[in-house]
Amino acid sequence: REARCRAFHETRCTRGGLCNFMHIKHIPKSVKRRVVREMYEAHPDYPGAKSILAQMLPGTTKKRKVEEKRQSDEERRAMIAEWGKELAVPPAMGFAIGQ
Repeated sequence: REARCRAFHETRCTRGGLCNFMHIKHIPKSVKRRVVREMYEAHPDYPGAKSILAQMLPGTTKKRKVEEKRQSDEERRAMIAEWGKELAVPPAMGFAIGQ
């Protein structure tokens, strides 16, 4: 930590290439994942490579699992209508179903 340029981290270092401290740049997670995947694909004999590559296979991300569970508008409306029928809320209470 002491070797990092605090001014660069705060985007105000005026020394640039003449600064005596390290200017550490942010690396996006997607780039890190790609590099690690390529490294393990290039060296499959490395211990643990198979398990790490299995975790990185497409379709195992949480984002895709959430997308698979999503319902269409019609399905949601039908489900809400069923809930309304089950509850049998009297119209005098001011709730309007289907609007």
